[in-house]
Amino acid sequence: MISRTTKFAAVFAAAVVSHTALAATEQVDVAWKGNSALAGERMKAFVDGDQVYGGSRGALAHELGYTQLAGGTSTSFEAFCIEPTQPNSKLTATYDKSVLGGNEGKLLAALYTTSYKTGAGAAWDSVAQAAFQTAVWELTQEKAVNGSTTYGILDGNFSVTGASGVTSLASTFLASALSYTGTSTYSVYKLTNGDYQDLVVATKLTSPVAVVPEPESYALLLAGLGVVAWVARRRQPR
Repeated sequence: MISRTTKFAAVFAAAVVSHTALAATEQVDVAWKGNSALAGERMKAFVDGDQVYGGSRGALAHELGYTQLAGGTSTSFEAFCIEPTQPNSKLTATYDKSVLGGNEGKLLAALYTTSYKTGAGAAWDSVAQAAFQTAVWELTQEKAVNGSTTYGILDGNFSVTGASGVTSLASTFLASALSYTGTSTYSVYKLTNGDYQDLVVATKLTSPVAVVPEPESYALLLAGLGVVAWVARRRQPR
């Protein structure tokens, strides 16, 4: 007979193994398609009041097109920038691809689920794409102050300026992501490269999944498991 404690331990161990597998990194070769065929809205981004993106006129913010090269074939995919201080390149570059986890990954999955080509972003025009990019930046660039992170498109240590239609829609996207408590319909990945912009890429899931617990949640589960095991030992006949 398997005790309830043993069952819980087995399920928890399986969850840890699954989380570890998801954290694996692979290398992919990708090339940016450029902006020539795309329309966008001009935006400026700031960190602690210093401009980090856009120059004097503002730069285009929109969904980015890439080509992944593997085995002599090429596959197109879309991504968003999560490192506005870095340049992009049409040259083929090798990126490290890994699952984007933690609270950042959870919020980005919620953003894709609620607003990527759906909801307020259904039109997916230049305004919607710029707004989505702005929301991605906010979720990945805003830093905690005294242990707490306050998100806002126009204020905070990370902020943007641009057309009011873009910033207003970005605020709507952000609010939807922050308030979302349902299951995720996307897997979210991070592409990192030391020389070029880091990217976020999302893949639509065939079946929605619950959000993976964050590291601090695992710590709480371990602590709880330890208490359960201690109580079980105390109840054993001597």
